[in-house]
Order: sequence, then structure tokens, then C-alpha cells
Amino acid sequence: MYYSMNFIEFCAAHKLELYPVNISTVVRYLTHYTKKVGSYSTIANVISAISKFYSLSGFKLDVSHPLIDLLLKAAKRTMSSTSKPKSPIQVAHIILIKNVIDMSNVTHRVFIVALIFQFFTCLRKSNLLPVNTSCKNLKCIKRQDIVQSDGSLIVNLQWSKTLQNKQDIFQVCIAPTQSTVLNPVLMYLQFISEFPLPGSFPAFSFISQGKLQVLTQRVYTQLLKHYLEVIGVPSLTFSTHSVRRGSSSFLFESGCDTHLLKHHGTWKSASYQKYLTFNHKQKLIPTQRMHDKIQSMFGL
Repeated sequence: MYYSMNFIEFCAAHKLELYPVNISTVVRYLTHYTKKVGSYSTIANVISAISKFYSLSGFKLDVSHPLIDLLLKAAKRTMSSTSKPKSPIQVAHIILIKNVIDMSNVTHRVFIVALIFQFFTCLRKSNLLPVNTSCKNLKCIKRQDIVQSDGSLIVNLQWSKTLQNKQDIFQVCIAPTQSTVLNPVLMYLQFISEFPLPGSFPAFSFISQGKLQVLTQRVYTQLLKHYLEVIGVPSLTFSTHSVRRGSSSFLFESGCDTHLLKHHGTWKSASYQKYLTFNHKQKLIPTQRMHDKIQSMFGL
């Protein structure tokens, strides 16, 4: 829905007719959109969304049209050479950052709460934090979207990249723990106790020097990169998406069922698999199981 709405807005802004299907209009939009993203798969998703949009309207977009095919080939050639996956944030990184965080700075204190919260919920940055300090038209979680239940936290997602039907609510849960190292439930409860604000405010809004402040995506990214450098980790290959990637990998390493992993990360497809990383010990498991099976069958 997001991609098709973006396409409609583009046509309106440039006074282009939506109907009937005009391949030149579609290619013009795709060329415009390609400049904004660095992912070939995103361009492919955009084409699929526009095709579905026209299909629902009774029209057919020829996705195999030579112009679209040429644009896709060019995008694949250029983007595959420049777009590299971000490095995953590891648990060790978060613990080290927590140990060196500047607790005298309110924004930095809120940042570490948000970082640990994102790691355990595997939320996208668009769900976690707002783009700017405005509290209007929020797509990120608000205070009222996070509720307590038997010691756990339930995060009610009203919107996400894969959840755009306003009638649906998706829940991500955080289990309670006695850990004093990384305890997202306790840290969040302490945070909202220190900064009690209306439920309609962004989840990570706070008061500093008597003024309402909101942790934005830009500040969050800046602080993440800053503290990675502080702990001696080059930040160039890291972004906010690194937290989601590291979270999904750690869930997998922890033995989480892949169906639950997919649910927890609000993935609709198997795209979560590209985030998973395997250490040497895990890579030995397939052949080790083959050895075990031969041993059980033949005693060899």
C-alpha cells in the first residue's frame, strides 16, 4: 500500500494521468524512486506493488515490458555493487555501550533504553521512533501502545511496513527476566516512571530542562554510531537496521523456532532469512548430523 500510495502522489505532483496504464509514467516513477533507495529488492517490490494496484483497478501492467526490464537490469548491476548489508549489532556491543553510556545526559540515557528495547523486540526503526519531533501523524509506537501483563511488556503495533491495515493490531511481547545486565522490561518501566507523559506521546519521549523532547531516528542513529566508536568498533558499516539484523540472528542462535522468529520480527515473507548469520560451530551442524545418522544406521 505504501508504494502504490507513493506512486499516486508522484503522478498527482507531476500532473501525470494514472489511467489507463502508461508504461512511460511507470518507468519515470521507477527512475525517480531508484535515486532514493539503494536496494534492488526494493525496486522489485515497488514494481510488484504498482502491478497489484493496477490489477485491483481492472488494468494490467506489463512487468516484462522491455523498458521495465532494462531499468531492472541497470538497477541490479549498479545496486548490487554498491549496496552491502549492514553489520549486525551483537549482544556484546550492547553490554559494552551500556557500561560506557553517559548517564548524566538525559538523551543518552533514553537512547540506551531504546537500544535495548529495539534489540529485544526486533522492531524496525519506523516502528520504534519518529522521524522528527512532531507528535502528529505518528507511525511509531506511542506510550499507550506498550502495556504491562504479568511482568511482561506487550507492544501493540498499529502500523508497520508489513501491517498497513488500520483495523489490525500486531503484538510483540517481551518476557520478564531477573537479569541485571540486560533487562528491557525493568529499564522501560523505570524510564516511564521517571518521565510520566500522556499515552498519545511517542514511546521514547521525555522531559529535559523543563521541555518536552523526543528521541528521533536521526539522533538515535548518531548516538549508536558514536558509542560504537567509543567502544572501539568502526561504525561505518552499522546503522539502526544493524540492531534488527543482530536481534534476528541472536534469536536464531538462541534456538527460537523460525515461525516464531518470523512472527516476532513482523516479517510476512521469508526475507528474514537474509539477516541470519551463522558462526563456525553452527556451520558444522549439518555434516555433524550426517555423521550421527550414519553412525546410528551402520554403527560406523
